[in-house]
Amino acid sequence: MATAAESGNPGAVRRALLIWGLCCGLAGVSLVIYSAAGLSAGAGAPLMPLDDVYIHFQYAHQIAAGQPYVYNPGLPPTSGATSFLYPYLLALGDWLGWRGLALSWWALGIGALALAGSAWLTYRSAQRAAPEWLAVLAAVIFALTGPITWHYFSGMETGLVALFVLLMLERFLADDARGAAIGAALLALIRPEGGALALLTIAALALRHWRAPKGQRAPYLWLSLPLAALAIQPLINLIATGSAVASGSAAKSIFGMIPQDWMIIIARVAANFARMWAEFATGYSPREGGYLPLGLIIAAIGLIPYVIRQRRLLVGLLVAAWLVAGTGAIATLDTAFWHFKRYQLPLMALFVPLGAWGMAWLLAQATRIRLPQRVIGPVVGAALLIVTLAGGAQFLSHYALNVGYVAAQPLLMAEWLRANTPAAATVAVHDVGMMRYHGGRTTLDIVGLTTPGAAESWRHGPGAVAELIERARPAYIAAYGHGHGFGLGQLEDTDLYAETLAHYSVAADARFDRFNVALAATMQGIYRPDWAAANRGHDVVALPRLTPYLDGLTLVDQVDVADLVSERAHDYLWRDAVGGG
Repeated sequence: MATAAESGNPGAVRRALLIWGLCCGLAGVSLVIYSAAGLSAGAGAPLMPLDDVYIHFQYAHQIAAGQPYVYNPGLPPTSGATSFLYPYLLALGDWLGWRGLALSWWALGIGALALAGSAWLTYRSAQRAAPEWLAVLAAVIFALTGPITWHYFSGMETGLVALFVLLMLERFLADDARGAAIGAALLALIRPEGGALALLTIAALALRHWRAPKGQRAPYLWLSLPLAALAIQPLINLIATGSAVASGSAAKSIFGMIPQDWMIIIARVAANFARMWAEFATGYSPREGGYLPLGLIIAAIGLIPYVIRQRRLLVGLLVAAWLVAGTGAIATLDTAFWHFKRYQLPLMALFVPLGAWGMAWLLAQATRIRLPQRVIGPVVGAALLIVTLAGGAQFLSHYALNVGYVAAQPLLMAEWLRANTPAAATVAVHDVGMMRYHGGRTTLDIVGLTTPGAAESWRHGPGAVAELIERARPAYIAAYGHGHGFGLGQLEDTDLYAETLAHYSVAADARFDRFNVALAATMQGIYRPDWAAANRGHDVVALPRLTPYLDGLTLVDQVDVADLVSERAHDYLWRDAVGGG
């Protein structure tokens, strides 16, 4: 783990190996603690705290079975796993025998390795402008910070995204164009929004490459690697599904708002963007509380003097561009603040090594006003560790809470479906991960992540969702109703939810309101639809109030308003018109 410069120095090599061992040890301890908390909250079952994890698991299982992009066997391919690379990493675990809920162990192992690597890269980057003890402390803080560690053991790809962002930073600081290009390529493969950061990195590398003497220029082949990676996911999406855009992105984008009111869209994106930067600066969220206190401010305090002192303007511009482009891309999502800032965390990870630079600068200023560094250094270090451990304990509690929610609703619902429904049954669902992966039944995803075309109906509202369900005629519905929101509450009042077969709830308390990220509401159920009314829907005679106006007329055609297929076939367009007068 030593650099080429260190390899000739036995002491430096031993120190590097020792720090790497520390990073691995901290990641291992965190793995054990989070695994134990998850097992306890899941009543002995290895569960993840988010239903979205099981979407990845299902795609991974299908990849291992030789059916990539097929979420439901026998149905058309979909691109509901927004990450291109992560399902393939999970598929390796499935192929090796970690199947069913046991695949959680494989995901936790990936998270632990990513955490160890991220802590190491934090140390390496912090060394650039901080003393050794502070660089080591930065690695320790990274590995133990609750808002960070939670994501590495969430079962999602977030930890890998942060790892690749930190790899780009560390390699760019080391003037390693090849390493930075590899990090950029991996980032583009792991998350679509990572492509923006990858492009900026390539632009910075190209500028540095152009200005460097000929003998020190990196081969253009390495600079083209991230560009190739950027093209892979859209190209495969297009070939497999007919659309270059992942269905997950389509379902979450604010730009998909219907009706498409650009004033509202711009206002929402701007509000998300401003809120992110405000919370980066304070480290505080009104809902969840503390994250990284003053993270952006301390990082800036470190970055600006480094850029000036080392005359490395390109580093400062690149980091600033990463933050602006990353937050700009995230701001376009309805889900920008979901799951304890899942999409923002990789950017926040930069605040730790840069924050070490900031603390080093502040400590240097303290010595100038004759404060004894031998005293203030340990005091600051101890204070940082106390804050870190307190936040770590808090987010460990959040982890157990949400694993418990998954155990109380999605897991039990999936097991009910397995035990009480025919194997060939189709189930309309809201949370599609556990229902398909563990429930083993064909799913109609009403949100649209894994069912082609369903995202458009979800965007149109409850009427279009009801028509989607009516057209598909699933045997069961496993979803939220009242409590989720106005839309699904309306559906619960119809014959779609005619017969309640099972009902599951969790406590509606302050912890749920503030720290729940696993569920969309406190209550969820399994229902059997009654299609009698739907079967009469096209019979005009069954609408007595209309029949007087239709006497003597011959029915030649019908448009089923809110059924998007019918609307499109008849060129029907709803307009939110405002009457004049």
